Amino acid sequence: MKHLISLLFVCCIFLCGCGEKEEIVSYDLAICDISMTETCDYLNSFESEKFSVMETEVSSEHFDVIINALKASSEGLNSITVYSDKLSDENAKQFIDFVRTKEIPVTFAFSNISTETLISYDKAFCITTNYKHAAEITAERIKYLWAENTIKDADENKIFTFACVKNDNLSENMQIFYDTLIAGIELYGVPMQINSSISPDQIGSGDSLVAFNETNEALIIVDKSASSFIKDYTPYSNGIELIAVTESFQNNLSDCTYALNCFIDFSMYKQAADEIIRNFNNRQYPLIEMSFPYIERTVYIPATV
Repeated sequence: MKHLISLLFVCCIFLCGCGEKEEIVSYDLAICDISMTETCDYLNSFESEKFSVMETEVSSEHFDVIINALKASSEGLNSITVYSDKLSDENAKQFIDFVRTKEIPVTFAFSNISTETLISYDKAFCITTNYKHAAEITAERIKYLWAENTIKDADENKIFTFACVKNDNLSENMQIFYDTLIAGIELYGVPMQINSSISPDQIGSGDSLVAFNETNEALIIVDKSASSFIKDYTPYSNGIELIAVTESFQNNLSDCTYALNCFIDFSMYKQAADEIIRNFNNRQYPLIEMSFPYIERTVYIPATV
């Protein structure tokens, strides 16, 4: 009798085992605009069974391709984070329409998505930087550096004379930063004069920056391509001579004592996205216990000066 019971027990285990389906591993998907090469490379360094990266063109013209690809690989999909600095509200709504059917969160990193669009779905969020605030704290720092003569008044005319290194086709965020910075310098009462605007194409090396700076107290650099030459710059004094805004996954100018750098750490974008996903998986409100400030559905990554 004991042998019969044992045999039946073994048969039950075998039959139950035959009926089991292969466990589907849930994964988080990062969709990265191919134009954001540095961001895509950074995200790919984390790729694993539970974290996947889709590098694609994020645009209205290409959107059907993206949605079809999502539908084909949606099994086990736990969340989506879209890394794009040019995503429109209309396209954000298309992502929301897709994730709504899966009841999973979607986070838009780098693009400025309207509150109206975000609140249309209870699991939609945005991660961005307040470039206006970043410029304001940079302008405030310039006020103190000018007052304490850390930015040297080279011609001793009590006017902060500077040139701007910038491209004519600045991104929306960089244009906001630039306009707010110039207005902020004046607002803080620093007598100023813009000598010229220099195209990054005119910068060939750190020596080029030195040449352009001969008739200015400082150069304000609002362009990624010119930033690479800052480390090659040879200062002519012990004060601040270059003022820059840089965005990357590490601050490469932290040891440049001659440069005031407004730095935006891109690695914090992924950290914020990971925290949103962690909270969702723990069945908590996704913006609870965040390391970063947020207003309504938008998380703000701070700039440091």
